[in-house]
Order: sequence, then structure tokens, then C-alpha cells
Amino acid sequence: MVFSQMAERDLLSWNSLISGYGCNGFLQLALELLGTMRSEGFEPDFVTWKIAMDVYCKMGQCDEAWKIFEQIEEANIISWTTLISGYSRLGRHEVTLAIFSDLVRKGDGFFPDLD
Repeated sequence: MVFSQMAERDLLSWNSLISGYGCNGFLQLALELLGTMRSEGFEPDFVTWKIAMDVYCKMGQCDEAWKIFEQIEEANIISWTTLISGYSRLGRHEVTLAIFSDLVRKGDGFFPDLD
């Protein structure tokens, strides 16, 4: 309700709303909001794409999340982990291990947390 009454919306408010819908199980609505955000002239940032990846993974559409991942110029450990955990939740362990192997092989300064 607050969002709909905001005089001025920014990327942070859009990301917060989309994330809130995604975290509370309103996955399709989260993706619809992403489309609405773009139609209103806001371009997604890294945070937006990470949220979208997470939503797709929760919907069991990890391949869609992977498409987003491939578009990210500089993937960070959060985007890698989102993809790994999404495929793992689906029981697609071979893909999960392949992504993890890519992470370790490519390096990019990311190392598995052994703690």
C-alpha cells in the first residue's frame, strides 16, 4: 500500500517490493512487478537480477535463472550461490556440481567457504 502511494519511486523501492513478494511466495507477482518496473523506465541493476534469479529458482525454473546469470557482466559469489542452491533444491546435482566446478575453475577470487 505504501509503494502504491509513493509520489516518487526509485530502484531501491522497486527492488524492495519485488524481493518482498519473492520472499513471501508471491513468485509470479514478483516477476510481473519486474516487468512493470521496466515499463515504467527503471532498468534493473545487479540486485534486481539477483532477486529475479532467486524467484526463478524458487519456481523451479533454474534454466531461466541461468540465462540471467549469463547476462551479468561481473557475477559475484551471491549470484553463483543462488544458481548452485537453486539447482540443488531441484535435485539436479550433476548441474549443481558442474556450476560449482566452474566457480572453482574460473576463480574470479571466489573460494569455497570451508567453515
